[in-house]
Amino acid sequence: MRTLLLTSAAIAAFATSAHAVDLGHGFSFNGKLETAYAIDAEKTTSVATPSITYAWSNITVKAGSDFKLWDNDWVGHDAFDTLPTVDVEAVIAARDNLELKAVTAYDLDTHNRAEITLTAKLSF
Repeated sequence: MRTLLLTSAAIAAFATSAHAVDLGHGFSFNGKLETAYAIDAEKTTSVATPSITYAWSNITVKAGSDFKLWDNDWVGHDAFDTLPTVDVEAVIAARDNLELKAVTAYDLDTHNRAEITLTAKLSF
């Protein structure tokens, strides 16, 4: 129960509103810290996701990576033992109700690119 309360307090502390840093010329630096507690497994995880975004007109390109910081113990010191995988996403708002997206990832450690996924989303 003590762990649950501490985890809840940590989630509440890190779930407050944060703002992206505007770097100018359409670039911004964003970050996300996600902490989760699995009740049945009694496991707490925390992942930091820094990313950089470029927005121009109706096109947005985003690149970021996940760094595991906590896995029932502090593992942040292991985050840079290997090079990260960079997630890349490009979104075009073709119309108010039509979004086109391309998503892939590139593993800097093994020099492998993940599958490129193209998505079209129509909202009505």
